[in-house]
Amino acid sequence: MQTSINLQRGDGGGPLLDLDGNVAGMNVATIGETSGTGISFAIPAGMVKEIYEQLIETGAVERGFLGIALQDVNAKIAEALGLETTDGVLITDVIKDSAAEKAGIRKNDIFVEFNGKAIESASRLLISVAEVRPGTEVEVVVLRDGQRQKLTVTLGKRPSMQSKTEDDVLKTP
Repeated sequence: MQTSINLQRGDGGGPLLDLDGNVAGMNVATIGETSGTGISFAIPAGMVKEIYEQLIETGAVERGFLGIALQDVNAKIAEALGLETTDGVLITDVIKDSAAEKAGIRKNDIFVEFNGKAIESASRLLISVAEVRPGTEVEVVVLRDGQRQKLTVTLGKRPSMQSKTEDDVLKTP
C-alpha cells in the first residue's frame, strides 16, 4: 500500500493505523527524501498476519508460483487481440515444467480470473498468486482465441533468490 505517512529513516516496521486505531498494515519502506517528505509503503495487515502465521508454523515464508512472464493489457494490445477491455494480463512466456505449463496455460493467453477474482493488472495477479501457499489448487480463467477457458492450477513454490546466482536471476522471466 502506498501511504502519505511521513516516515523518518529507521521508522520502518511499525504499524500503520487507521483513524479508529485499527492496524491497517505495517510500514516497510520510504522512497525519496529522508526528511519524511517521500513516498511511504506498507504491507496490508492481512498479508502481515499470513506472514506471521507462516513464520510461527514453519520458520519460513513460502509464496505461490505460477511460472509465467506477464504484462498488463494496454489499449494497443487489446486492439491487436480484438479485446473489448484492457482488463486482464497478457502471458508473454511460460517457464518449462512450471505450474502454469502443467495446467495448460500458454504464451499469449490473457489471464482474467484467479481463484474466483477478476484480474485487471499484472500487479494484482502477482499479489494474488503470492498470497496462496504452494501446493494449493486454484481455478483460473484465461482467454484463448477469444474463448474463456477454465483451468485448474496447483501452485508451485516461488524459488528462493538466495539459491540463485546473478546469472540465474537475470535469465528467469
